[in-house]
Amino acid sequence: MHDLEQLIEEVQQLVWALVDEVATDEQMRRLESLVVVHAEARKAYVDCMSLHAELHCMFAPPQPIQPLTLGKTPSRLLKNSACTALLWR
Repeated sequence: MHDLEQLIEEVQQLVWALVDEVATDEQMRRLESLVVVHAEARKAYVDCMSLHAELHCMFAPPQPIQPLTLGKTPSRLLKNSACTALLWR
């Protein structure tokens, strides 16, 4: 059980570095290798990213919605759609 706790803690630290946009290339490779190999690492990654998305939806200032242009969907609309999906699940 101790090894599992260490694995989850390492994944969490790497995910928060990714979210904070301070992860190094080496950290990104390490995170990728962990989630590819370990189901528990994948779950920890999803849990951290879900928490990040939910917090963003709750506390980020609202963004005005602008009309779509053909062939392009602004990323902020995709983000808002993701937030809406999280809130309604």
